[in-house]
Amino acid sequence: MAVEINQKKGMNKMKFTFMPEHFEWQYSDGSNSGSVNISYTAVPTESSTKTERNRWLMNIGILWVCLAMFARGYQLITGTNLGVTPFGVFGAALALWAYYRTVTFSVFDLGNGSLYVLHDKNHDKILSEIRWRRNEILRDRYLNGVEDVAGSAEEKQDILRWLASEGVISEQERDERMALQRQTESPKFH
Repeated sequence: MAVEINQKKGMNKMKFTFMPEHFEWQYSDGSNSGSVNISYTAVPTESSTKTERNRWLMNIGILWVCLAMFARGYQLITGTNLGVTPFGVFGAALALWAYYRTVTFSVFDLGNGSLYVLHDKNHDKILSEIRWRRNEILRDRYLNGVEDVAGSAEEKQDILRWLASEGVISEQERDERMALQRQTESPKFH
């Protein structure tokens, strides 16, 4: 059964549909939209953070403040009365609102694109779901039957070291499995 989690903040809308081997990421930001199927194992453990502000609204607010200052300067120089103009106050409020109303994302580099996850109440839930499913796939692929994998003992230990570095298994589990592997290896006689 597929699990769905939705995110929305401002014009940004995202939908994550989690399936057994991959998840579907649907996104829309007002100017772009799309849908991508992503394998859990393609998502790296490291991410960066991106913060967006509405630059257009901020620029409009600054423009209004500049127009109000120009009007006041013109009034002082020419001695004409332009009346009370609220453009400066509204412009300052608009610029401040646009500056402090930010949208923050966790960004994962997938090699051929990026995965964005909004920082909202579902952020941690989405990341833990991706990590949990990723770890289950890697455990099933590499750990279950690592003893049966063809290759040297060193190659098998490299797999265990890699799984520990990826957070799939703990350091303690890695050490226990490596010790068990050394015990089960038979001595070679020439």
